[in-house]
Amino acid sequence: MRTDTGPAGRRPQPDHPERIAVTAAGDAAAFVVVAGQAGPTAASGIWYGPLAGQPARISDLIPDTNLAFAPDDRALAAAVQDETGSMIIVLDPALEPGAWRQFRLSGFAEALTWTVDGLLVLAAEPGADAASLTSGRPLSGQGDDPLVTSGHAGWRRLWRVDAKTGATQPASPDDLAIWEFAAIPGGGAVVVASDDPTEAGWYYSRLLVLDPQGQRVRVLRESPWQLSSPTVSPDGRRAAFVEGWASDRGLLAGEVHLVRLDESAAMPKSAPIAVDADVTWLSWVSDSRL
Repeated sequence: MRTDTGPAGRRPQPDHPERIAVTAAGDAAAFVVVAGQAGPTAASGIWYGPLAGQPARISDLIPDTNLAFAPDDRALAAAVQDETGSMIIVLDPALEPGAWRQFRLSGFAEALTWTVDGLLVLAAEPGADAASLTSGRPLSGQGDDPLVTSGHAGWRRLWRVDAKTGATQPASPDDLAIWEFAAIPGGGAVVVASDDPTEAGWYYSRLLVLDPQGQRVRVLRESPWQLSSPTVSPDGRRAAFVEGWASDRGLLAGEVHLVRLDESAAMPKSAPIAVDADVTWLSWVSDSRL
């Protein structure tokens, strides 16, 4: 990556790649270069390229979510927030820079992934609390100055978005605040969720399974500690997550737990994995390897 010249008397600051996504084939990757303290640079935006070659910037957009490749690696999705909601962006890395589809979403998109039915997007409604690591303020849907709040806490919900038409439908219950999620192959999701949509509710979250229609199936884990980073094995039979203590959402480090998804018990037992580290993030490499 290139290096910009910093203010006088300071070392040049590099443009750091973030939010790296790798294709399912393992031959290419995309990443984001965010704006620096002085604002966007000539390198800010979305980059894409073969792992064995040189990446190129394919968009000057700076998304507010992770990047996600479609299962066939032919499309790349992300979302950009504005004052009243979000724009879902679907790019084809093989096309000319700036060639994309975009769809309006009324909520503030925070994370997304691809499923067999298109995109699964986690979005916060206006009034939802932002994490203290970002601002700690309720998200506004008005774009007003000064900010006026009604005292109503917005919910975080899952939405299914058709990546061709932009049609949306809810994928989680109306009375459940979704903080994190992982799609289950074939449909449904494992979610970290609470009944309280305020930031205080995150501290009392549970791990649940939702069916393909977005309804509760069962609780996988209740804990006096906090839960984070749910991820589902490629065969859909097991979920892993991190459990530990955290002062703020986004700062969790703790033990790795495994739980089976194919058991009929109302609340199957989870088993911690001995790892000589405080783990902050998880992803499956194969059905038997995290």
